[in-house]
Parts: sequence; C-alpha cells; structure tokens
Amino acid sequence: MNKLRVQNDSLKIQLASLEQTNRSNVARAADLETQLHDLQAKAAPPPSSLSPTAAKTISEPIRPRNATDAYDSALRLFRSRNYGESASMLEQLLNNKPPLDLADNCVYWIGECAYAMKQYKEAIDQFRKVFEFKVSEKKDDAQIMIANSYYALGDKAAAKKEYTLFIEKYPASPYAKRAKERLAGF
Repeated sequence: MNKLRVQNDSLKIQLASLEQTNRSNVARAADLETQLHDLQAKAAPPPSSLSPTAAKTISEPIRPRNATDAYDSALRLFRSRNYGESASMLEQLLNNKPPLDLADNCVYWIGECAYAMKQYKEAIDQFRKVFEFKVSEKKDDAQIMIANSYYALGDKAAAKKEYTLFIEKYPASPYAKRAKERLAGF
C-alpha cells in the first residue's frame, strides 16, 4: 500500500511538472509571436482600408460549420499583414457566435490586429475583453499585450502597473522574463 502511495505521489509530481512545462512552452510560443508582430508592425505601414475583394468576402455570412475555416483564414490574413481585413473577419465571426473555444481567440486576435495597426487604446480594450471569458488560454497573452500597449503609448506608469500585475498573475510564464526586463528599464 505504501509503495502505491509513493508511486502515486511521484506521478502527481511528474504530472505537475509536465503541466508547467506545457504552460511555459505555450507562453513562450505566444511571446515569440508577440515579438514577431512587433517587428512586423515596425517594418510595414498599417493598411488603410479593406480591399474590394476582402469587403465582398467579409460581407458574406459565416456559417457555423465554417467557423474554424473562417478563423484560420483570418489568421492567415493577419500573418500576411492584412490587419484590417483580419480584424473584420474575426469581428464577423464573433457576430455569428462561434464556439466558445474560438470566441476568446477571436477577441484576442482583434486586439493583436489593433496593436499591429498601432491603435493601442483599441488593442487594450480588446485584450481586456479576453478576461470576460471564464476559460481562456489567451489570458496571459492578453495581459502582456495590455502592458506592451501601454508601453507603446509611452504611458510608463500604466505599463509598469500592468507588467507587475502580469508577473504576479503569471509568474511561471516565459513572458515573465520579458516583463521583468521591461520593469527594470523604468
């Protein structure tokens, strides 16, 4: 019986370690995406408006069975720096009530689009909406992006507050190192 208890305790420790590693890997990937988006935003001017083709595509209704395809298309637009078109597709998808596991991601990526277009106040509003979801894997991403948005606005006091909050809420996140670096620079 004792041998089984010891083995059970050992497995619990291993599971906790693997869960922490997984969270760290997910957060690190998101941090790299953030860095990439920062570089992309600096490299290219923001798009001014939707192309006629995109406007036609966006005006077509998104059927629920196509929600994942629409989401993937919006992310492809984002990655190709078509931030306005991506945000419009994501907003339409949200209006059509996608599955909950996509809804929080849509809100987050609308924030990323606004951030990439240097609309930092809009980005902050969108990132804050992520916290309205009871469950979301984007909460730490949203928190660091709120801090980054204030930093980009030049509001050092608000950025410092948000980076500090991030470190308190997500100390194991790989973003924590970057947040600490930013805090050290204030």
